[in-house]
Amino acid sequence: DDQSSPTWPFTTDDYDATTLLRCKAAGASEFGSCPGGIQRMENRQASIVVQNQQGEQFTINFMTDYVNATNREVNATLEGDTWILRFANGEVWEVPLAAIEGG
Repeated sequence: DDQSSPTWPFTTDDYDATTLLRCKAAGASEFGSCPGGIQRMENRQASIVVQNQQGEQFTINFMTDYVNATNREVNATLEGDTWILRFANGEVWEVPLAAIEGG
């Protein structure tokens, strides 16, 4: 386990890919980086397990017809090649299509 990895605690031992996503905590003015582990599925779908700045882990599901997240409400908008995710708790996340599709 390489805890010095920027995508810790996610590793390619457990996921198809790991990534750092732009994320902003509720009330924050600047984006930071949050780690994620990507499980890719067919038809350009994926589930990404992420960890926010507070250390909470949750899953965002990018399906053909919807985007949802475990245990939280999300409003997802595709802007260009990036999903902008606005959560009910005030967090904002950016997820590039390349992370989902592996392009």
